[in-house]
Amino acid sequence: MKVSELIEIYTAAIEDAAEQGADSVPLSELQRVHAEIRRMAAESPDNVEVGEAALEHYKAQLAANAEQHRSVHEFNLEMLRATVMTGQSALKSSLLINGGAAVALLAFLGNAWATDVPRTVMSQAAYGLSLFVWGVLAAAAAAGATYLSQAGFGDELGKFSNRIGKWGRGLAIALVVTAYVLFGFGAWHACMSLSA
Repeated sequence: MKVSELIEIYTAAIEDAAEQGADSVPLSELQRVHAEIRRMAAESPDNVEVGEAALEHYKAQLAANAEQHRSVHEFNLEMLRATVMTGQSALKSSLLINGGAAVALLAFLGNAWATDVPRTVMSQAAYGLSLFVWGVLAAAAAAGATYLSQAGFGDELGKFSNRIGKWGRGLAIALVVTAYVLFGFGAWHACMSLSA
């Protein structure tokens, strides 16, 4: 800190006291001003103006804040990517297991039709097949709801875009869960048909 800056600070403090009508300054006030000057001198190197030191301090804080913001942004972006990949995996899995089960059960029913299989077995297996087909339909509808959700969050659907995006996301999740539940019931009915 330069000597001229010290003089300016003391001068400003004296003028301030004079404007307030004081003809003497209490010792405690002088100690406060002295402590403030020492603090400012400690924060700035010798022969560097206080303004320059403050500017460098501000630049360092700004750079640190920008780095922290960038780190948070990258973390959020990676979490979004992981969420999208997990959702796609769940959607594809529900479509695959229901579709595969429907094809396998359809092949079983075609073979059972040609042989002498009791009607109760055929009925139970057919009901399981219908559940698998409904599961495929639920998974396909979930894909459509996912598209609707993305269009909503992408602000492509007018003033209600965000609300539509949230509803689409909820609908997609519900439909994928429904597809898994239908697969479970379909598998149970298929097993019951084989044990009958």
